[in-house]
Amino acid sequence: MNMRLLLFGLLLVLLAGDVATTTYALQEAGCREGNPVAAVFVSSPTLHLLVKLSFAGVVLLLARQADRMIPGSGTYCVAAAVGLYTIVVAHNLMQIGAC
Repeated sequence: MNMRLLLFGLLLVLLAGDVATTTYALQEAGCREGNPVAAVFVSSPTLHLLVKLSFAGVVLLLARQADRMIPGSGTYCVAAAVGLYTIVVAHNLMQIGAC
């Protein structure tokens, strides 16, 4: 299987996990959103998911552009996004435990 496709699938799972854990934290665990910019859209899970899917699209566009400059380098763009959202979901889970 193509590594980029696998990583992109993992990114989509993590983005959905971010939306799910954020929604749970705000609606069920009594946590507050600490980012005033994100607070505008995280109160609506549908809007939040659309923002995350837009981010995924941007990652794909950046990966394609990176490949034009250095063939194969776009995979690292997707891997970086996976790393970032792994941390985000882990942080959300820790916040749920702390609220």
